[in-house]
Amino acid sequence: MLLRIMKNIISLLFLLLVSIILVFFSVFFGSYIESYEEFRNAPFGLPIPFVYQDVAAAGAGDYLGDFPRRFNLQTDFLDHDLHITFIKSNFIYSVLIVFSLLKILYFVRKIRKK
Repeated sequence: MLLRIMKNIISLLFLLLVSIILVFFSVFFGSYIESYEEFRNAPFGLPIPFVYQDVAAAGAGDYLGDFPRRFNLQTDFLDHDLHITFIKSNFIYSVLIVFSLLKILYFVRKIRKK
């Protein structure tokens, strides 16, 4: 009984760690920007955007093409200021959403094995 409880706790901690890693690296997947207004405050991160960046000030300000277009997080910090806003609550919500989905998938898989 105690062994099963410990195994479930370790599984949940592992799922939480995987959720944090997935959400953290989702910032680097890029974002579709629809207009020049959104260009100044581009959202990054999944499932809820938790990083916003002024892409124009961070090095892509000379872009004159059409929209929508996919932009990545600008990290050329040697030449430009990054102008990044990090919203902790959105990050926590994103982690909780991903964790919940992983937990549901884990327990559904576990039930199907029985």
